[in-house]
Amino acid sequence: MRIRTAVSTVLAMLAAALIAVPQQPPQPAKPVPIGNLQLEGVPLSDVVDSLARQLGMNILVEVNLAAANVTLNTYGEAGNIDARNLLELLLRINGFGLVQEGEIYRIVQIAQLRRLPLSRVTDPNNIPEDDQMMLNLVFLRYITVSEMSTVLGEFTDENTIIRSYQPANLLMILDSRRNMRRLMDLIAQFDSDVFAGQRVRLFELQYALPSEIVKDLEEILKGISLNSETSLLRFLPVDRLNLLIAVAPNPGAFEQVKEWLDRLDKPITITSSVIDTYVYRVLYQRADCLAQALN
Repeated sequence: MRIRTAVSTVLAMLAAALIAVPQQPPQPAKPVPIGNLQLEGVPLSDVVDSLARQLGMNILVEVNLAAANVTLNTYGEAGNIDARNLLELLLRINGFGLVQEGEIYRIVQIAQLRRLPLSRVTDPNNIPEDDQMMLNLVFLRYITVSEMSTVLGEFTDENTIIRSYQPANLLMILDSRRNMRRLMDLIAQFDSDVFAGQRVRLFELQYALPSEIVKDLEEILKGISLNSETSLLRFLPVDRLNLLIAVAPNPGAFEQVKEWLDRLDKPITITSSVIDTYVYRVLYQRADCLAQALN
């Protein structure tokens, strides 16, 4: 009985001590440099295990890493190579990703990362330049997500996941932080307000009707662009204000539009072959009888 009482007292004191000590959140790991490496066809599982031991990481491997081999030889200065970045890079090259859940780091397929708690950086200018995976939400302002997805698809590899949500003009990108910095710089070049106001130009017509002159302009520009289906410029005629709104991806195209409008927007001249209508007031005869006689 005394032994049970003593054990209970010790457990109570231990529990009180654990409650009294505040639990600190895990601190981010500092960069751990590696030494010179000479790896020739080493299984990826062995390399991951060695790097995880060096980093002091608790890893949970949910994929078959032994099927992939690593060949890595460092002949230069290797003191600046971070072991964590190397681990993330080797995993990503082989289609795997690393995600932290509490004190455990799970190694899964990259396709499964989008369903796991990944870090997200709200400020695109402060994305760390390392190889850790991240999920980024990008709301576009001036370009559509379908067009931007097509552009980004040419500058990413098979491990990058890009999804679009058109109602909000939102891009969801899953990639490494190093690649994300490059993609954000590319997006900033296209989705910029610098040229937004220069892509639209208003042309005021004097003689021609805007809805009529658009047909001639579109046919001319289709021939110039060597595309019989579409042209790079778009037009919106406003007959009520006698205005023609032109939209172009390059502001330099408006000079060509203005040149053709100067040629097409001309007053109509009367020639001898034009049939016109005249009104005569008859003084002494009936108009219907006179019209029959003249016809």
